Order: sequence, then C-alpha cells, then structure tokens
Amino acid sequence: DGANWSNGIPNNTIDAVITGNYNTSINGEFTAQNLSVSISGAMTVSSGDSITVQTNIDNLGNVTIEDKGSLIMIDDLGTVFGNYIVRKNTPNYMSFGWTSFFSSPVIEDDSDITSIFNADDVIFYWDTSVSPTYWVFIPHEESQGVSNKLGLGKGYAVRADMTTGSIERTFTGELNTGDITIPVYFSDSSTSPGQFGYNIIGNPYPSAIDWFAFKADNASILSGTMYIWRQQATGGVNHASSYIALNTLGTVPYNSANEFIGSAQGFVVKTNATSNVVFKNSHRVSNNQQFFRETNTNNRRTLGNSWLKLEGSSNKSTILIGFNSNATVAFDNDYDGIFIGGTDPLQLYSMNGTDKLLINGQPELVAPNNTSIPLGVKAATTGTYT
Repeated sequence: DGANWSNGIPNNTIDAVITGNYNTSINGEFTAQNLSVSISGAMTVSSGDSITVQTNIDNLGNVTIEDKGSLIMIDDLGTVFGNYIVRKNTPNYMSFGWTSFFSSPVIEDDSDITSIFNADDVIFYWDTSVSPTYWVFIPHEESQGVSNKLGLGKGYAVRADMTTGSIERTFTGELNTGDITIPVYFSDSSTSPGQFGYNIIGNPYPSAIDWFAFKADNASILSGTMYIWRQQATGGVNHASSYIALNTLGTVPYNSANEFIGSAQGFVVKTNATSNVVFKNSHRVSNNQQFFRETNTNNRRTLGNSWLKLEGSSNKSTILIGFNSNATVAFDNDYDGIFIGGTDPLQLYSMNGTDKLLINGQPELVAPNNTSIPLGVKAATTGTYT
C-alpha cells in the first residue's frame, strides 16, 4: 500500500503489487518476480535508487523514474505494460549552443522530440547508412518523410541554443526492454575522411548498461573502445578533446568516466563491418549515476598507465599510454583506441605502425627495458605548447 508489504518483502520469486504511494527514498528499493501498480497506485524510483523486476511489469497507475534512478528487468522475454515517466538532467550548460548525445528509454512511437526537448533545441542524427556519413537535421514536426521521433537504440546530438544551466528532459511512454537489435554501418566519415565504421548509438533502457558486457556480446563486430561526447567549449566544435574514450586499459581524459553508460545516453562505437549489434537485459546495471560524463571519480584502472596532455592556443589534447600483461606490441582491440580527432586544431597521439592512437596499450614493462613509443603532434596555430 506504499507503507507496508502485506505478504512480506518481495524478492525474485514473490510478486510486488503497489496500491498506494511508494517512493524508494522513503520505502526502500526492492526486487520482485513481477510488478503491478494499480490504478490507485503511484511509484517513484528516486535518484540513486533501483528496482529490479524478474519478469513482467503491469502499470495502471503512475510510475516515475527520477534522474539517476533505475528500473531493471531481467528476463529478456518479460513484458512491460502502461505509461512511464523517465527524467534525465543534462550537465550544467555554461552558455548557449552546448550539445549532449541522447537516446530514448521509451519505445519509438512515444519518442516524439516535441514532447522531450524545448522548441529551440536543435537535434541531429549521424546517418551512417550512407558513405560518406553526414549529419541529418531532425525536425520538430515530421516533414518530407523525416521522422521527428527518436529511433530505438540510436544516439542523437541535441544542441540547446536558447537555454543554459541544467535542463530536465522528460520521456513519457512505454519502456524498452528485452533484446534490441540495431544496425551499424562500416561507412567512411564525411568530417574525418578515412575513418570508417563510427556509429552513434544509445542506451535504450531506463537504467545504466555495462559497456564491457555489451561489448563482449558484440565482440565480433565492435572495437573495444567507446567514445562519449562531453563538450568542452562553446559552439559545439567537434574536437577530440571533447570526447571521453574508454576501453579495458582505461579512460581518456584521466579519471573522466567508468564503464556504466547512463540511461538515455548516446555514445560512439566503431564497427569493423556493416552488421547488427544487440542490447540485452543482461547488460543492465543499477549504477546510473553517470550521464553525459561530467567530472567523475570512478576511473576503471590507473596502475601502469600514464596520461600525456598537450595544451596551447586555447586547445588541448590528451592521450593514454599504458603497460599491461595482456597487451601486445600489435594493435589490440581491447587495449588500443584509435585517435578520432583528425580535423582538430591541436592533435597529440601515439603511433603503432600507421595507426594514430588515443589509447595505446603496451606489454607490461620488465626490467631491463628500453621501450620507446613514437608520438605525433599537429598544431594549426604557431605558438607555445606545453
């Protein structure tokens, strides 16, 4: 009834039925075999809290998942019924024109951008189904065959042209769950010619997902490195320094993220072929604290790693070089990450053969050792760089 359980605390073999007002910040988190919210019931999953349901959810009342809250489902064949509210907050935008990558945790039919974003927001989709790839403007009202709905499992760049500060985005509709298959394409980039296979996809669930679990289930298709946009300068300039990169070796920049991709978060993956990737309920986790990758103190690994940063002329570029017993001198899918800032005014990268690397994993150092790693630097402006 929102205050007391009538048949003991539910678990993964006992159903939960909510007939009153239930708030996890007051009444606590729980796990249930099935979850039902009656027409008189209301349930709020508060920030930092999670509810886990083994099989089915039936909502006739009101269910709200607050920013950084999580609703997790286990069974890939489980069903969801009813409408839900999922709230997500952006970082604190310092000025107009700041961009974040979004995806939708509700089904495509309920992902009309006019119900999620402000009228002055500008939304783009990176179309990789053609080569070279290009940005497609998404209209607030559907026109000329271009949908104004966020596609299932896709990532979108959303620019707030007239709003600053932290902005709340509200998704309303039926939640995504179970296996979600989306296409990825091995296409050339129009902004960085010669860089093939980069796709912007997005977490489709109302909970975080574990990058390493997702990558493991799609290992034959995906590179081991993911990239997340975190804008660093006004105007949405696409600099590599605005991307966080993460793989098994670590993250760039230092201490910037962990492997948990927040709900409604868009991110960049690299595929080695045109194919499909699959999101699964088994990828979902309760750690939904990260979103759009503001300052984070949960770096995955630092032992044996060194970060190098070059700064000057109002630009910066950071790389990671690490030594690990599982890495080799060749390109390792899980320990090396490609440098993606080929058009940046300031570029710092390490070299592995002809590959320019943002993350460079090398074999563990064993004395005596005279390992040398070549670096590359490119600056568009004459000046002093440190």
